[in-house]
Amino acid sequence: MSVLDVSASFTHVMFCWDVLVNHLSLSESESQAAGGGAPTSVPTAMFDDVSCPLFVTWMKGPAVRAYDDDKKKSSSTSNSNGNGRQLVGNGNVAHHHHVVSRTQHLPGLDLRGCIGTLEPRNLHTALRDYTLNSAFRDSRFAPISVDEMEQLECTVSLLTNFEVADTYDDWTIGTHGIIIEFVGDGLGRHGRRGDGRPMYSATYLPEIASRQGWTHRQTIDSLVLKAGYRMRVDDALRKSVRVTRYQSSLCSLTYGEYAALKAN
Repeated sequence: MSVLDVSASFTHVMFCWDVLVNHLSLSESESQAAGGGAPTSVPTAMFDDVSCPLFVTWMKGPAVRAYDDDKKKSSSTSNSNGNGRQLVGNGNVAHHHHVVSRTQHLPGLDLRGCIGTLEPRNLHTALRDYTLNSAFRDSRFAPISVDEMEQLECTVSLLTNFEVADTYDDWTIGTHGIIIEFVGDGLGRHGRRGDGRPMYSATYLPEIASRQGWTHRQTIDSLVLKAGYRMRVDDALRKSVRVTRYQSSLCSLTYGEYAALKAN
């Protein structure tokens, strides 16, 4: 898979926020009329409809509100001096307008939902689908509510540069995400080979191992558990794992950043 012609940008994340806000803003009667909560209108996508693998991630914590409050104070001070940046939300950068995008998560946040696909999908439909899936259908969490909005950060990750690794540790922490695939005992979650042995697979995005402070071995062991394998993990199993490494382009916006972009 070649390098993407498009990088994750604030327009992708703005669209995800629009989808979430639109969904949560529906009245109960509108939700019922729309068939159990589907939005009555679809936000406009202001980006190219390219096809690529992607993930939508929601993070939550008090640090989001503190970060947004600090930005408001900083913006107010800068604007009073006549030299502040203006955030624009139409996807264009012109003259003195600058779009501020973050390419990493805020520190100290907890995962609130993350779902995506390793198969290429057209972004116009995929970002809408995975925004709703990650916000409301991640089985690890309760659905996101409107009361949480001011503590949320949304991240869009577009995945690229998929390569088969030579060994289970042939990848760079902080640069590569990895997919593991292996055959083992137990029940398995991803079908069975021709000989009847169960197959397992799981993935971590590039930022996970570095955020957790894991080594290569710890990351592999955690992924083996994530894949549903409950037997002992030894070096023989690690060496049997097929690892595919990949990179991602990501962009993050808090609710406060989203609201500021919408206001301009």
